[in-house]
Amino acid sequence: MIGERSAVNLKRIKISVVLLICSLMILTMPLTACSEEEDGADHDFYVTVSENPQNLDPQIAEDLSSIFVIRNIYSSLMELDSNGLAVCSAAQSYRVSDDGLTYEFTLRDGLCWYTDDGEIPLTADDYVYAFRRIYDSTTGSPHTEIFSCIKNSLKVLNGELPSEKLGVYAADEQTVVFELENTNCDFLKLMTHWGSMPCCEELFLKTNGRYGLSAENTYSCGAFRLTVWNYDPYWNDNYLTLERIPSNSVEDFRTYPSSVTIGITDDPEGYESKNGVEIDAYTAASLDSIEKKELNKASVNEYTAETICLIASSNSALFSDENGMKAVASALNRDISQELAGNLISAGSIIPPYATIMNTAFRNLSPDVRVSFERSPEKYWENYMENNPSTDLYGFTLLVSDDVADSGIALYAAQQLNEVLGIYCTVESKTENDYQSALGGDEYDFVIASIKPQINLTEEYFGEINDIIGWNEIYPETAELLLSAESAANISDKKDIIRAAETEYILDGYAVPLCYGSEYLIQREGREDIYYDPFTESMYFKYAKYF
Repeated sequence: MIGERSAVNLKRIKISVVLLICSLMILTMPLTACSEEEDGADHDFYVTVSENPQNLDPQIAEDLSSIFVIRNIYSSLMELDSNGLAVCSAAQSYRVSDDGLTYEFTLRDGLCWYTDDGEIPLTADDYVYAFRRIYDSTTGSPHTEIFSCIKNSLKVLNGELPSEKLGVYAADEQTVVFELENTNCDFLKLMTHWGSMPCCEELFLKTNGRYGLSAENTYSCGAFRLTVWNYDPYWNDNYLTLERIPSNSVEDFRTYPSSVTIGITDDPEGYESKNGVEIDAYTAASLDSIEKKELNKASVNEYTAETICLIASSNSALFSDENGMKAVASALNRDISQELAGNLISAGSIIPPYATIMNTAFRNLSPDVRVSFERSPEKYWENYMENNPSTDLYGFTLLVSDDVADSGIALYAAQQLNEVLGIYCTVESKTENDYQSALGGDEYDFVIASIKPQINLTEEYFGEINDIIGWNEIYPETAELLLSAESAANISDKKDIIRAAETEYILDGYAVPLCYGSEYLIQREGREDIYYDPFTESMYFKYAKYF
C-alpha cells in the first residue's frame, strides 16, 4: 500500500509540475509579446527621396539625397536629436578647454566599419583622415569654409603647411582632438555636419577613386550599412536598402530598425501601390492637402527654419541710393498675417524660430520685433526721386522661383510697392534652375528668395543672402561682422552680434523679411522617433520605432 501511494503521489507531483510549467508558459507568452511590441524595435522602414544620390562620400557630397543616406550610414561625433539639438553620437563624451580653443572627443567602445571581409574598428584616426581630405586641395571638398575655424585649416588648403599641421589629431585610438584658430561657441554643432563624418584611409584607397559611388564602394560605420543601390534613369524600380550593423547597436546607443528601404521616386503614392508597402514618414509644406483622417492617426512635427525675404539686386539703380533701399524696406515692414495662408507666418526678422545658438532657440534669446525706421516710406521715396528724377516707375522687375511664386508672396510684395511707392513691378516666375541661373544678373531689381542654409547656424542665413548679391565684394564690413559672429566665445556675444546684423540688414534695405515658412514631418500611425533635420531635409532612423 505504501508503494502504491508513493507511485500515485509521484504521478500527481509530475502532473502538477507539468501544469505549473504550462501555466508559466501561458503567462509568459503574452508578457513577452507585449514587451516586444512596446519596444518598437526590429521594424523594416520605408521612405522615399525624389532624386538619386550623387555621391555618398561625406567629404564631397552636397545634394540632399546623398546627405539623407550619409546621415544613416556613417557615425558623426555629434548628432541632431529630435529637437534639432546637438548631442553625443559616436562620441561617448567630450571636453572643452577653458579657453574654448580645444575640443577633445572620446569615442564609444566597439564601433566599427562593416566590410565584406569582416569588421574594422572605428578609430580617432578615421576622423583625422576625413578632415585632412577636406583640406587637401586635390579633394575639391565644398566643406572647407564651414570648418575654417580649425587651426591651420586654410594654410593647409593653400599648401603653406603640410596636412600633419592641421589642428585635428588622434591622442589615442579612442580620442580625437580639435584645435581651433579662434573660439566658436557653435563648434559642437559643426560636428553634426555630414562633412565631419569619418573616413577610413585603408578602405578609401581600396576603392581606387570610386569611394561613395556605388554600394560596393561605400563602407559604412553608422547605424546601417548600404547593401543595395539600384538606380537606372529609365527604370522604375530604383531604391537603396540599408541594414542594421549589429556591432554598432551598443548599450545606450541602440539601433532599433532592422532595415530602411529608400525608394528613389518623385511619386511616393505610386511607389507604395507598386511595392505593396506603406511609407512610414514623409514631409509636407502644408497640411491643407492632407486628409484629416490621416492626420488624426499620425504624429506631426512642425519645423520653422525658412525665411522668405525680398532682396535688392546689387545691379539695380536702387542699390546705389540708400533712400531707395530704405523706401522699399519700410514699405514692406509690416505684419502681413492676414495676407498669408498655409505654412507661412509673418516675419519681423531674418532668423526664424527653429534656428539656434548653442542649442538655444535664437528667437527665445532675441524676440522677433520689427525694427523702426526714422522716416516714412513715402519720404524716403521722395528723397530718392529727387536724386534720380529719370527713374522709370514702370521699369522694375521682381524675380521669383516657381515654388515661392505659388505662395502668392511675390504678388503681395509687388502690390504693396505699387500702393505705397507708386512703382510697378513685373513679376518674373522661373523654374528653380532658371531662377538660380538668373541670380546675380542684371535683369531684375528685386528677388524673392527662400533663405534656409544647410546647417543650423544663425550666421549662415546672412551668408545665404550675401551669396545672392555678391555681398563680400561690395560691403566687406558685413563679412567682418559675420566673422565676428562665427568666432563669438559665448552665447550672449553671438546673440548680440546676430541681432545687430539683423537690424543692419533690414534698416539698410539689404534684406526685407516677409514671412517664415514651415514644413511638417508626418510619421504614420504607430511610428515614433524618426528624427528630421529641416536644413538638409533628411531623416535619421537609428532610434525609429514601430508600435
